[in-house]
Amino acid sequence: GYYSDNNFGMRKVFSGTITRIRTQFPDNGAITFSVECLSYGFTQMGKDSVYSVYPDVNSKRPFVKGKTQISLREIIEGIAKEASIEIGEIQLPKSSANVVFTNKNIRYQKGVSDWVFLNMLAKSYGCSVWTDTVNGVDRLYFIDTSKAVNVINNDISFLYPLQGNDGVKDIRS
Repeated sequence: GYYSDNNFGMRKVFSGTITRIRTQFPDNGAITFSVECLSYGFTQMGKDSVYSVYPDVNSKRPFVKGKTQISLREIIEGIAKEASIEIGEIQLPKSSANVVFTNKNIRYQKGVSDWVFLNMLAKSYGCSVWTDTVNGVDRLYFIDTSKAVNVINNDISFLYPLQGNDGVKDIRS
């Protein structure tokens, strides 16, 4: 989607799929609307249900197969690679930077898409996850939520989940 802020050109709002537009028509005539959309990450990774265990020496996923332990970073990178998305940046909070899953500390992906799973991981470990396409190259960002607002580019960006005092609160911001 695109918009023009001053009639001198168009600016990119987002890349993805609009899933719903909600409108409100109050009596005072101030029409408002909200747009619900799913990013390109959903389009690439959000359609197929996956059942996987991390780690799993017998996994069908090449980045997991044969491993008795796997780090959070390796899972993020492996899922992105399978979807043909480059890593833009992974910036985990200090408390999550060394998370490793073992046979005693297993992480399950129970019938959810890779996109949903990445969002679940992000929420569990204090991060925001999004994809961006620059010059035709798709990149995945998995960033500490408190630092994510400093990583996004100059185009308008919406981070989910918006937490804390940072992030876009108003389109004019």
